[in-house]
Parts: sequence; structure tokens; C-alpha cells
Amino acid sequence: MKVTTNIFDTRTLAATALVILGTAPIPDRTTAETPVRSATSASGVCERIVAATGSAPDRHCINARVFDDESDRVRINELRHRERGGETLTAHEEAILEAANRFGVVSMCNKLRGQHSGGLIGQGSLIWHRDRLAVVTAAHTLIDPETGQLRCPEEQLENSIFFANATYAGDRNDFALFATGLDLPPLNMKRYMDLHDIPGLQPSQDFLVFYLKANIATDEMPDSRVRGAFSPVAQEIDSFDASEGHLVGFHADMDSGALATYQLGCSIVQRQQQVFHTCDTVVGSSGSALLVFEEGEMRLAGINTSALAMGDGRLGREITDPSYSAIWNGGTLASTVYRAEK
Repeated sequence: MKVTTNIFDTRTLAATALVILGTAPIPDRTTAETPVRSATSASGVCERIVAATGSAPDRHCINARVFDDESDRVRINELRHRERGGETLTAHEEAILEAANRFGVVSMCNKLRGQHSGGLIGQGSLIWHRDRLAVVTAAHTLIDPETGQLRCPEEQLENSIFFANATYAGDRNDFALFATGLDLPPLNMKRYMDLHDIPGLQPSQDFLVFYLKANIATDEMPDSRVRGAFSPVAQEIDSFDASEGHLVGFHADMDSGALATYQLGCSIVQRQQQVFHTCDTVVGSSGSALLVFEEGEMRLAGINTSALAMGDGRLGREITDPSYSAIWNGGTLASTVYRAEK
């Protein structure tokens, strides 16, 4: 079995780019249409996109990983609408809305400064790292793990930006277009590039940390919450008995990847310095936030990065038993990210 990363190449990203990003310069305010949720399977969506872009299907479609259990992804906008309508939410649901304010999209290697223009997309979580506000995303979205080379000309890297309000797309589209600059180079870039000839270490080190040029942690959000940033999970994720995990991210099989979703009640374990989980992911889900509910808030346990290349991408209910966790979706542990040196 081969380990594959959850990524589209540049052409595929261009074909399925988040509607909120478009090509409008920041701070222009462009209203985006709300896409209709796809009724097709994740693998079907991927195959159709690959056919349109000329990408190799054996590289891009075999790593979708959706579990046939009772835990499914839901649009975050639906949860926001419920709250605005006066419905009482559970503590977990309220914590998801807080977490959504700390999650966005990293647009890297743009051709033009200050706007998404033909660049690479990674999903990102806001964290405090060495007393600075930063965003963490999956390294393989920027660096080819097979060659250790950047996926774009190095001079374009300086045009990278973070869409911090991306989860508001389809609800408050003008607000969703806000972007902030990123300091370069990102932490762990050179280390990940040097690991291309040691593939066994790559999955546990598949992350980049970009420091933000501005402190947006104190921003008041449309839901009256203060943005903040993710704290690391405090409890040790058990290596044998699965903990209850949760997911926030964007996924190509729902609304063409334009609208943020959440999932409650996945399973999550730690094995060999990685995190493994049963949260549903598809091609392009890399960087999705893996969360654990602690002390009234969602804390970062890891980021989704990979899946094993097996079959059609669907796993039955019996595979959700922790004894099968070696073939669950994979990710980088948050503890690894927080320990990274400058």
C-alpha cells in the first residue's frame, strides 16, 4: 500500500479554487455565488476534475477516504444560521463556531501581490507559535514530497497571503475576502525539502508554519466572538483506545470545496509520531484541522495530510475500530508543530 498526500496540482486547484478567492484583488469586494452541493461521490468528483485538467488519476484520485459510519460533514454556514435563528446549540457546536473563526485558506505562490492569482492553496489553522501569531498548513501543498522542490518559482512565494475569514464564504462573501500577509520563509520548509529521500519521516513532518504580518487574533467576528487562535490539545491522544475527534475544513465533494464544513464524533489516535483519524477527507483536504474538545473549546490535535492508496476510497463501518487505525486517514501531530524551532 502506498501513502499518498491529499493534494491537487496547480491546474486542478485552478479548476476547483474556492469561490471566495476568485481573482479579485484585496481589498476589492466581489460577491461570490453559492455553489450547489454535489450529489456525486468524492471519487467521482475527483475523476471528473482530473479528466478536465489532464492530471494523472492514479496520483490524484486514490486517496479519498470517507468512512461509512454515523458521523458526516455539515456546512458551517448551516450551524451559523441555526445560532442566528435562536436555536440552542450544544457545547460542541458552539466550540465549532469558535474554531471556524480560527481557520482559513493559505494562498501561496501567487503571480500578483495581494490577491489569489494562479497560486497554490492550503488550508490553515491559526496558532500561537513562539509567542507569535501564525498559520499552519500541510507542507506538501507547497513542496513536492517526491523531489523536495517547490511547486512554484521561489520569487512568487513572497506573494503568499492568508484568507483568515474563508469559512464565511457563502454567508458573508465580502467579509470572506479579507486577507493578510505572511512572513517568509515558513518554518520547516527546508527540513521538509531535505526529507524527500527519507519518505518514512515525511508524514510526521508534513507542515509549514507561516508567521502573520498582522495580529488579527483580537478581531471581533460577525458572530460577536473574538477570533483568537487554537491552543494545542492538552490530553495525550491514546495510542490504543481512540479519542473523540472533530474536523473543520474544505472538501471538493461538497460545494466544489467553496464552503467550509465541520464533522463531529470522528475517532482519533496517535501512532508512530503521527495522528490517524476517521474524519472524512477527500483529495484536496490537506491542512484540515483535527480537533479535540477540552475545557469548553476545540483544541488542535493535528492537521490532516494523507491517506493510504487503497481501493475506491470508502471504508466500511468495521474499519472504524481502533485496531484498524493504521489504515485510517493520516496527519501531522499538533505537538510536532508547536515544538518546531525558528
